[in-house]
Amino acid sequence: MSRCWLLLIGLMWGCMTARGPLIPTSMDPDVVVALARSRPMPQSLQGKFTVHIDLGDKNYTVPAAILLDQPDRFRFELYTPFGTPLATVTSDGTAL
Repeated sequence: MSRCWLLLIGLMWGCMTARGPLIPTSMDPDVVVALARSRPMPQSLQGKFTVHIDLGDKNYTVPAAILLDQPDRFRFELYTPFGTPLATVTSDGTAL
């Protein structure tokens, strides 16, 4: 039974046609810029990551998140392992 499978796989492998490399079409840089500007830009961006805190004798890794809002507002949060905020830094564009 296994010989039949090996023969079938070998036959399928041998009958495959070779595909050439994918060659991208060249576009005018002005067209690329116009296409990029035609799409709406997001007003805010959110990211989640972890922060490694080294206190000398103890090391901690805590989850964190950042929220960026145009033009100058942001919010940076460190969380406990239970998901509650541990520390928060917020800017309204004029002060922290």
